[in-house]
Amino acid sequence: MEQLIQFYAIYGSLINFIGINALLALSLNVTLAAGMLSLGNAAFAAVGGYTAGILTVHFKLPFIVALGSGALMAGLVAVVLGLPVLRLKGVFLAMATLAFGEVVRIAAVNLEVTGGAEGLTGIPNVTTAWMIFLVLGLAAYFVAVLRRSQLGWGLLSIREDETAAACLGIPILRYKLLAFVIGAMLAGLAGAMCAHLNYLLTPRDFGFFVAVDLLIYNIV
Repeated sequence: MEQLIQFYAIYGSLINFIGINALLALSLNVTLAAGMLSLGNAAFAAVGGYTAGILTVHFKLPFIVALGSGALMAGLVAVVLGLPVLRLKGVFLAMATLAFGEVVRIAAVNLEVTGGAEGLTGIPNVTTAWMIFLVLGLAAYFVAVLRRSQLGWGLLSIREDETAAACLGIPILRYKLLAFVIGAMLAGLAGAMCAHLNYLLTPRDFGFFVAVDLLIYNIV
């Protein structure tokens, strides 16, 4: 037991980093399951992280409430963004979601409530490793169940042949929007947990390279 404690003391930050990024990769996997090449999940993580951080720092709300609010805010933003952009496909969807990520980053740099370029500081460090991997396990189970549901088979059909899926009566836009929102909420939850892990949240924490990394994780 003592050796495990020493091991975590040395590599704890790396272990937590792996868990958070696995959850973020899983969030992108939901949208990729429908054939949607989105580069906006890092931005959704930023939305969730800043929402949760602001609620705990400025409004002193409980940690659980902040986590739920971060996920819900990311989902709400995904609905607003998804309705117009999910009509795009392939590289055009990737460009639109990448532009959204830049909008979120620039907003975080220029807004006073987010701490500007210096970032949001003073966030309570209450996220622990067991919380991260418990949420990751539950999210993985949820995604596995989703894959075997009617929605999951519909998303698979859309990914393979959208025209054929539409001819079979599958509501393309509705299913895509559901997958987009679910992925955004998982990303927002990961961002909220990350915000309460590092004391500090800055705009560069969820920039372009993080979005690319998430895509690489799923490819690998």
